[in-house]
Amino acid sequence: MDTRWPLLVLISFAWACSSDSSDDLFIDCRYSAPESIFSNNLPDVEQHSFYLDKMIGEEALEFTDGTSLRLRQSGCDYLKQEFELASPSFDRQKSIAFWFEESIDLLHRVSEMGPEYISYRQWAKAMEGKVRSFELDKTVMLAEGYYAKVSRQNSRGAAILLLTLSEKP
Repeated sequence: MDTRWPLLVLISFAWACSSDSSDDLFIDCRYSAPESIFSNNLPDVEQHSFYLDKMIGEEALEFTDGTSLRLRQSGCDYLKQEFELASPSFDRQKSIAFWFEESIDLLHRVSEMGPEYISYRQWAKAMEGKVRSFELDKTVMLAEGYYAKVSRQNSRGAAILLLTLSEKP
């Protein structure tokens, strides 16, 4: 009898039991581990990926128009979503108003991907109502427990839109 297989199974079982489970990290949390909210089956999505690294879920989407979206979800007791949107049309010289308009457009675009994303339309409407309160890199309270921050990051001659939605500032 070949004794390598039982030993391999035993080693694999021991490794699985000793490795950190993401569920264990969230045992004392209000929220469970982040899960993928997008898929490959969405309109205009060419590529989609999701991975969980300890307490942060990271999703990446590539759209048919050349735009890419990265979403980081985190939070144990307070949720936070960080959207990073890169588009071939973005450049560093765009006005501050441009970045707020693009943030709102991003939320509308996500809300139109399917009925399960309709809540992003409410975020967009709340941002529209507070547009005069926004400054780059400043967190704005949209309503009690709803905060947003718009930022811009320069990268290799282009710019990236950063939008953070959270339950706490």
